[in-house]
Amino acid sequence: MRLVRLASERDFDGWRRAARSLRLEGVRPTEVRWAVGGGGGAMFQDARGVGPGGAGGVAEGGFTAPARFLALATTVFEHPSPDRFDLLYRLLWRLRERPALLTDLDDPDVRRARALAREVFEARNRRAGEAIPTSEEAAPMAPARITSRAARGAQRASRDGAWDCDAPVSLEDVAAGVGACRRCDLWREATRGVPGEGPAQCRLMLVGEQPGDQEDLTGRPFVGPAGIVLDRALAAAAIPRAEVFVTNAVKHFKHELRGKRRMHKTPVAGEVEACRWWLDAERRLVRPRVVVAMGATAALGLFGRPTPIAASRGRAHPLPDQGQAVVTYHPSFVLRLPDEAAKEEAMAALVEDLKLARKLAA
Repeated sequence: MRLVRLASERDFDGWRRAARSLRLEGVRPTEVRWAVGGGGGAMFQDARGVGPGGAGGVAEGGFTAPARFLALATTVFEHPSPDRFDLLYRLLWRLRERPALLTDLDDPDVRRARALAREVFEARNRRAGEAIPTSEEAAPMAPARITSRAARGAQRASRDGAWDCDAPVSLEDVAAGVGACRRCDLWREATRGVPGEGPAQCRLMLVGEQPGDQEDLTGRPFVGPAGIVLDRALAAAAIPRAEVFVTNAVKHFKHELRGKRRMHKTPVAGEVEACRWWLDAERRLVRPRVVVAMGATAALGLFGRPTPIAASRGRAHPLPDQGQAVVTYHPSFVLRLPDEAAKEEAMAALVEDLKLARKLAA
């Protein structure tokens, strides 16, 4: 058994050095115990208290952890949970055999790490909100105009510190932030926020409108009826869904109750604008060559302005980050059409636009 003593609860550099050395030596997670205090940072000992080769030598060779893991690890490390050291080393160990492990949302270790990261992100948001004075605190010393500005700032921070905090540095940060987001009021009636899903970096990103009923319940994008249509269109366009990043312009399900059914309602411009923080973060992190905006809400979220779909589809549109965009119909538009001939025509147009996007992304 190998014992590793870290200098403090926040000694991430010590943990990283120790984890790297242990991984290179082939020390399994079940053979490591982590502790805090009682010596310098990242000190190794065996079960009898005798260090291997001194204070804790560094193994020969090289090992590179994925950037996505490092971003997740630095966030999880802020959490006070005592199992975080074991959890992160276990993930690091498993990544060599499963490089795509962090995309497996059903994996217990991945779920646990994402849950801890989400709690850290929520705590950051609370701290950001507490740092901004309320209008009552500002009133005695500030004129009415400044007081109003402070009140608006406090309101924003109370909804979501992401209005004023640093941009997300990983897709895990985005997922945690979406889960805690209060940038508009759609979270109040939704089950959960639904972040994008797909490879950490890829050439093609698909943007829809918002989660539907099934997406809201499962926490995954495009798994309901519109997702079935999208899967058919992707297959017809020879695009493997596993190779694209799929997301929505708005991350919470907007709906109204009709009896026991939750019926879709189109997000308004202010809700789309509030959610651009997350869409822009996903684009910056995934770095797609081509973004497909499926429907008017997706185009509004992508371009920041109303965009007619029929008049805009069939060609590439330049984006400020030097990427390109393709505008097309939303899969739910195909579902809503009244007759089979119209459905087939719209489906053919959707497939044609996806083929164009695939060609541009190649």
